[in-house]
Amino acid sequence: MANRVEVLKTQTAKAAPSGGFDATKVRVIYLDNPPMNALGINVRRALIKGMEEAEKDPKCEVIVITGKGAAFSAGADISEFSAAMQPPFLPEVIDRIELSSKLVVAAVNGLAMGGGTELALGCHLRVASPKAFFALPEIKLGLIPGAGGTQRLPRLCGPQFAIQMCCSGGNIKAPVALKNGLADVVVDAGANVVAEAARLGLEHVAKKLPIRRLRNETGKLGNSVKNYFVFRAARQQITANTPSGMTSPLRALDAVQAACSASNFADGLKAERDIFMQCAQSPQAAAMQHFFKSERRATKIPGIPEGVKPKAIRSVGVLGGGTMGGGIAMNFLNIGIPVVLLETSVERQKFCVDTIAGNYKITMGKGKLTQEQFDKRMGLLRVVVGDYSAFQDVDFIIEAVFENMKLKKEIFAKLDRVCKADCVLASNTSTLSIDEIASATTRPQKVIGAHFFSPANVMKLLEFVRGQATDAQTIVTSMAVGRMIKKAPVLVGNCFGFVSNRMILRGGFSAMCMLEEGCLPAQIDAVIKEFGFPMGVFAMQDLAGLDVGSKIRSETPAHFIPKRDVTQIPDVLVKAGRFGQKTQKGWYKYAPDAPRKPIVDSEVEAIVVNASKAKKMARRSFDKNEILERYLYIMINEAALLLQEGFAIRPSDIDIVFIYGFGFPPYRGGPCMYADQVGIPKVVERMKKYHTALGADTFPTPCQLLVDMATKNGSFGVLNGK
Repeated sequence: MANRVEVLKTQTAKAAPSGGFDATKVRVIYLDNPPMNALGINVRRALIKGMEEAEKDPKCEVIVITGKGAAFSAGADISEFSAAMQPPFLPEVIDRIELSSKLVVAAVNGLAMGGGTELALGCHLRVASPKAFFALPEIKLGLIPGAGGTQRLPRLCGPQFAIQMCCSGGNIKAPVALKNGLADVVVDAGANVVAEAARLGLEHVAKKLPIRRLRNETGKLGNSVKNYFVFRAARQQITANTPSGMTSPLRALDAVQAACSASNFADGLKAERDIFMQCAQSPQAAAMQHFFKSERRATKIPGIPEGVKPKAIRSVGVLGGGTMGGGIAMNFLNIGIPVVLLETSVERQKFCVDTIAGNYKITMGKGKLTQEQFDKRMGLLRVVVGDYSAFQDVDFIIEAVFENMKLKKEIFAKLDRVCKADCVLASNTSTLSIDEIASATTRPQKVIGAHFFSPANVMKLLEFVRGQATDAQTIVTSMAVGRMIKKAPVLVGNCFGFVSNRMILRGGFSAMCMLEEGCLPAQIDAVIKEFGFPMGVFAMQDLAGLDVGSKIRSETPAHFIPKRDVTQIPDVLVKAGRFGQKTQKGWYKYAPDAPRKPIVDSEVEAIVVNASKAKKMARRSFDKNEILERYLYIMINEAALLLQEGFAIRPSDIDIVFIYGFGFPPYRGGPCMYADQVGIPKVVERMKKYHTALGADTFPTPCQLLVDMATKNGSFGVLNGK
């Protein structure tokens, strides 16, 4: 039963497999709010009730708190964030547990995240399953731990460990928790964590050991001189490693520092609460929580008939073992699904196997993959040469050859002849029409686009593209496959460039215009990086390959090509063999010992200046604001067009595409969320200004949907709910 805490009768504890303790002296409180035991209002109320009942039981000496299912607790219920929270609040519940006159032991049976870890810290002892892990990931929601985590953790484990947990948001596995004092005991594999927690608690009581309440502990907090250097070093490191504009890690550090400098626990808690509320009311928190919800919302596809279930996927085919195909295959090998990969020659077959094995060996060298895991994954891979009949029994096929419509149609015609009737046929195309590809088959309803981003075994975005005939089961199966291989799947419509490349091409066009008008590549890239992108537009083009960009431009439909021709500069670079990182020179140059670090190249700057002269354009200076607005607003307008034309389901889907596909800073929520925070009227007003000043060939007028939102007090956020 959801939304409850169950206080089990003492007999239940006695029947635990480990046994060996007097169950009449133990009360076990189970958090039971599937699937992750979030600490919503009903759970918080029931926890208080469970504590009261246990404390009233004269026989009870130990209270054990644990979780039902695979989780201890995933923490706060994020669905409550959009409305006023109701008492009892989580800090009050944890205080109530910590101040109990009876010993309280947390039996951490699985993940304990956020408020789940803070709940465990409020208990007097912590016993963990070997599969348990702890985390304080609030910074990923633009927040800090707000239920005493920043105050109790340094008292238990010291400031440095508390800084690591609170400011990184990463997972702490059970052995590491034990080593650092976060867990008192980690039970053996197969042992009953509840029974072990009960036994430890009763031993503690029998020995008349004092109850350890972390609010009273100060020994691990360190002294002011040492802490000065600890926090100064942490602040420098966090500042250096945190994207520009993201503030929550530094605010979490402020809260941990307050634990070490406040005169008492209450003052530290007040400082934590003040910082938490400041974060909670910030645009950054709203954006990051929007991002969190958007990824989950993207999996809900409107219009799918009730009862349509995904097809079971037992084996997968991949056609083409190059950089993309090999990476795609690894996604399935990683989760134990056999892969049949087709190549064109024995040489390509060997290259493919060697490349995949080489990638896994790099992972092994980092200690993240064992020899046994390596052998198992490679054992699931079968690479064949030219034999399409090898695909006759697979459930899902992904074609990953280069972007050529004629070739793809030939391949899909062959797949149509050999694959079983319910096999999903997917094309890893980034721009080509899924409908035209599907026309080469007798089963267009089973054809879908599967646009992976490079490197396919690393990048999380997976843009599925439905054609006119793609049926509901193909869609739900594809989305399930995306989740299965731990991607962020988003369903989009079939138009040139889909959502991702259609928008980024518009942004690239705008950046190119600014080059001709007076900017230099590094100037534009610096503004984009300062905004929070991991790299600028020209560094990104170098990574993808300028030759690839040239090929995409040559295949771009005429109606999508801007009237202003801005291809002169990139065409000069391509003709000079400057393809980007692969040739160690593109928009930038790259040193052999630092092949990913862009270096400003005076030769390119001269090409840019000469291009302006050739068009008789007077170069002028730009401020940061104009660069950012012209780059972002033209893409925001394209996002609105995609919604207006029906090629995107929701604005939040577009936000996920841009965050995971191009590194749009998640703490800004994606381009649509960012537009809402700037204000749609302002976006429209600035677009009209640039349109008037620069002309229609350089900057478009805002589309009708944007104008309507601006004049009718609308927003992208409102559209997410429709």
